[in-house]
Amino acid sequence: MKNKKSKKELETQVEEENVVEEVEETKKEDKPKKSKKNKKVIIIIILSILLLLGSVFLVYILTKKEKVDDIKFILNSKKEITLEVFDEYKESTYKLLVNEEDKTNEVKVKGKVDNSKIGEYTITYSYNDKVYDTLKVKVVDTKKPELTLVGEAEMSLIETSNFLEPGAKANDNYDGDISDNITIEGKVDTSKVGDYIQNKRFF
Repeated sequence: MKNKKSKKELETQVEEENVVEEVEETKKEDKPKKSKKNKKVIIIIILSILLLLGSVFLVYILTKKEKVDDIKFILNSKKEITLEVFDEYKESTYKLLVNEEDKTNEVKVKGKVDNSKIGEYTITYSYNDKVYDTLKVKVVDTKKPELTLVGEAEMSLIETSNFLEPGAKANDNYDGDISDNITIEGKVDTSKVGDYIQNKRFF
């Protein structure tokens, strides 16, 4: 009969069907492999981007740290000042430039000068917790005390009369009355006619 297939044809058909199934199976197996490969590629790309970003950030940090501000502090006075006690102390002027920008108002001045007390005082000028200059102020007393005689500078006495020391007063601009510190050098002998000199000093 015409509808009946020969044995050979049947075998051929079976072989063709097997080949088709194998091809389908191969396609199914290739899909996961391609998917895994694509995932690996994506991971590598992401890691490369992260590495690049990390390198850029590291370079930025290092560059930022290496950048040093150009800071200029100018003190318009000597490093050491001598001030007479009780004289007025005038604050020294100064200027701070950071990268050519005026930052004088951000300078912190630490220290005070007491012009009523002899001693040494230190003034510091700092910016961002760093000291950029120091000023030393010495308060001194160089004025000599004033000595005032009580009575005349020259006196005439009668022989054998009693001589009473009139005394003297001494005043210091810092220590005040120092009359107790006066010493008298020289004696007057009223039993002998002559000129006598007395020196009054203070210590």
